[in-house]
Amino acid sequence: MPITVRQKYDLVSNKEEKTKTDGDGRETWNCCQMQQIKQSIFRSNIIICLLMAVLVSVLLVTLNGLNAKYQDEESHSENEAVELLHNVSFEGKNKLKFSLSPLIIVTDGGCSGSTAVGHYLRELVVAHGMELMEDVHFEFLHTNKNLRLNKWKNPFYHNISVKTAASNYNLTKEQKMIMSIKQANKVAKEQNKAVIFKANIKQYQIYHNHLKKLRPTYFGVYQRDALRRCICMVKDCFRDVIHDGYPIFAENRTHTDLCFKRRFQHEVSMQVVLTNATHCLEVTREANSFLKNQSFPSLPKEELLLFEYSNSRSDLMRSVKSWARILKSNLKGLGIDVSEAKIQQALEPYQNSFPPRPKYFKTVIRNYDEIEKSLMDLGALDF
Repeated sequence: MPITVRQKYDLVSNKEEKTKTDGDGRETWNCCQMQQIKQSIFRSNIIICLLMAVLVSVLLVTLNGLNAKYQDEESHSENEAVELLHNVSFEGKNKLKFSLSPLIIVTDGGCSGSTAVGHYLRELVVAHGMELMEDVHFEFLHTNKNLRLNKWKNPFYHNISVKTAASNYNLTKEQKMIMSIKQANKVAKEQNKAVIFKANIKQYQIYHNHLKKLRPTYFGVYQRDALRRCICMVKDCFRDVIHDGYPIFAENRTHTDLCFKRRFQHEVSMQVVLTNATHCLEVTREANSFLKNQSFPSLPKEELLLFEYSNSRSDLMRSVKSWARILKSNLKGLGIDVSEAKIQQALEPYQNSFPPRPKYFKTVIRNYDEIEKSLMDLGALDF
């Protein structure tokens, strides 16, 4: 007659007892049989553990397979689009000579002099003997046209969009932009030319992880004077400060929606009304802090562009030193030795090309008298 479950439990737990019966005169179990039961239970536990391990492994493989399938499906369009664009005619003639990427990316938070900085950067790169790739606008990460030249700011992006649309590939703007940057990098290497464009902080955050393998070089530019940047952003109607103030025509004090277009209408005089200077200044300080805490060098526009507002040789040389620092971090990997003499020669024609910036904000901020004390308390007038 088979042994009961209770008897098995008693036999295993009582290590000192040599024999055990069921009280009804059933067959006595000896020590050897007890040992066999223990071994049987042990083997059963091992088998259960192995089965559980196999089950977990199967589940993990299944989940990984589903994830891989999802990623494959997500990137299917992009991969096929790459094949489709393989024969796009962006061919260079020269051999590759770059140890790093030929991409030089200027990062800023807006209203930080990046347009002027980009202009001088291109001139200084050329002054050091490097060619720039044609048809690449400084606003390369924009998808629209340069209306003055009637050319696409990013012709690579435009070609990718046309090709993928014709073949019914569904790519996001970010996917197409990443592909365009990689294509520009490839062509620039083949042509031994540099590509210079800017990326605002938000664009940098979106794309820089995708570009790590390309090894581009970056440098940041920011406006140290937070109040001046605040005024500029309000005039340009930046979304970050849309509730912090509004621009008006200085002549009749009426509201204007020229916003960024005001930069192309120099005859128009504008002022701002600041309704939340505290937040506006915080936006600027956060952007400056972000740039200064990145791994690449960042310098204030006040240093890089100082020579534009002064005829002093010391101010010119101060800008030259700042530019030398930036160029050494960007051109070293391209095999170019930076020369301060070449920088000075390139910047001198532009020295004192702008009138000194006004020291007082009263003529620019319409409600200055109302907020002067709060601006002082916020340290906005320290400059």
